[in-house]
Amino acid sequence: MPEQSARLGIPLPLGNENVSRQAIREMLQAVDEHAETIPGAQAKADAAEAAAKSYADSAAGSAAGAVASALAAHKADFTQQIPYAMTAGSANAYTASTTPALPSLVAGVAITVKFHAANTGASSLNWNGKGAKSIRNPDGTNVGSGDLSSGGVYTLRYDGTNFILQGKGEVKLTGDATDANVLSGKIYYNTDPKTKRIGTMPNNPSQTATLQITGSAKPTKSIPAGYVPPSTITAELATALANKIIAGNTIGGVAGTATISSLGGLRQVSGVTPSFPESYTVSGLALPFQPRIIIYNRYWQAYMGGASSYGYTDYCIFVALSINTLSCLYRVRGDTGTASYYHSTHYLSNITPDGFTYHGPVGSNVKNGGPLNYTLIE
Repeated sequence: MPEQSARLGIPLPLGNENVSRQAIREMLQAVDEHAETIPGAQAKADAAEAAAKSYADSAAGSAAGAVASALAAHKADFTQQIPYAMTAGSANAYTASTTPALPSLVAGVAITVKFHAANTGASSLNWNGKGAKSIRNPDGTNVGSGDLSSGGVYTLRYDGTNFILQGKGEVKLTGDATDANVLSGKIYYNTDPKTKRIGTMPNNPSQTATLQITGSAKPTKSIPAGYVPPSTITAELATALANKIIAGNTIGGVAGTATISSLGGLRQVSGVTPSFPESYTVSGLALPFQPRIIIYNRYWQAYMGGASSYGYTDYCIFVALSINTLSCLYRVRGDTGTASYYHSTHYLSNITPDGFTYHGPVGSNVKNGGPLNYTLIE
């Protein structure tokens, strides 16, 4: 048996070797020499267990210490975790204290507080004596009266300048709408966020319409109460009123067809002639009517002997019915300021739509005749 086992050194017989009792004895002896007794094995096991426990206790202690250190660091980091406190101080000027204490007031730190008193206006918070800082809404405005209610819990985060209100403990509504102000069937809330209300305002269709004026009456349209969508109300004249509008004019979309005659009026034309001594013919008028009323006046002078002269003004209104030659008395006013009246004849002839002829005083004493101012009326 030239070979031995690797761990206990027991002789190993060859595969084709006959083993004697002596050889077996030697193998058993080798096993006995190297085998551990039960007490010895137990002692070694106890020693191994004690060593393992000691190592485990040491490792656990180190781990626990690391956890404790990490927890302390976390508790002191008020940007990662948010402490809770009850406020003190007075309304609008609040204070708060936390444990552990706030190490420093830096941007990002946050605190949740329960307010002991409602605010009545702009407010501030002094956390662990780090200085009073304004409490602002998210839009940067100061909180208003009642925004911080007594017993309300709010979270504030410091932005480097102010404490910004992160949320409010309640929803406040300040609406003043009534059911009649809201469309029928539409849901809304007034001052109580827990009470659902439904509008009753009528929802009307379009009121677009065309109002036609046909005479002296004024057309009207009644608009129903409630909501009315964008609508257009148009006023127009009836086309039957065209004969009430002078031709050449358009009113309310209706082109006029009326004439002065059709409306019962009288057409007229006025003019002035050049100065002349005695008579003058007006022509080329081409009037669209036959003149029946003629009003004119003319100033002229007469010498009544010697160096004396008087100024006269002819005034006359002719009414031509079926004749075309008209006469009239004229008024004479002396240039000395003394008024007197003379009966003399001056007249018109050949009165047609094209014109007329004026015949004035005739005589050697007529001098310096002026222009004739005239108006021809239908």
